[in-house]
Amino acid sequence: LATWLDIYNAILFDKPPEGRLITITTPTTEKPIIIYAKYGTPIKWIINQLEAQNHIKLYKKDKTDKTQYQWRQGGKYMSIPIINLDSPVTAATNAIGLYNNTKKQQLNCIHCNACDDICPANILPQQLYPLARDLKFKELEKNNLNSCLTCRACDIVCPSNIPLTDFFNYAKKHLANHNKKQKESQQAKERYEQRNQRLEFLKKQEQQRLEKKAKESPKDKKAAIQAILARKKKS
Repeated sequence: LATWLDIYNAILFDKPPEGRLITITTPTTEKPIIIYAKYGTPIKWIINQLEAQNHIKLYKKDKTDKTQYQWRQGGKYMSIPIINLDSPVTAATNAIGLYNNTKKQQLNCIHCNACDDICPANILPQQLYPLARDLKFKELEKNNLNSCLTCRACDIVCPSNIPLTDFFNYAKKHLANHNKKQKESQQAKERYEQRNQRLEFLKKQEQQRLEKKAKESPKDKKAAIQAILARKKKS
């Protein structure tokens, strides 16, 4: 919707994008609130204004532990924490939500295949989970870890509350570093081999030159010296 609004303003009014439509949700809002905020506006200022005008209530009337909730940017399942509420609105700020941050007890996998059935990328999260946990890089690449869409569908259906997507993201990061180090190691090995080949070639050249020089007779050496002196006289 925000993109279409920017296109509409650009075509009809020749206006560059100045702000962003933001969806805001809290534990007390029945329906999300959509506002328009200009780029650079502090997120904390937006929250304070909405709360002051009674558009939103952050917490319910009962004594809810505020540490259970956290402001996050993005949708409920693919959001990232907002570390500093003074951070400004940017083009990536499409949604802000106050979500329950209480972590459920993680249990052992019961191999129910619920994650495999719901995965839109068909990468078998149940098989990937132990590989990602133990960082088995070769097996992770064979099982197409990088095809994971990080949609968190597997997290939602998992009856054991295993944060599968977090494990996959963790493994992706280490797999990328592992591949980078392997590539650098291979490049260093190739450069070392090329250097040895070059040194061996120069060594052979020098050996051939010395052998050729040793075979030259005194007459050849004298003729070579005379030729050099003759060239110098001409110059």
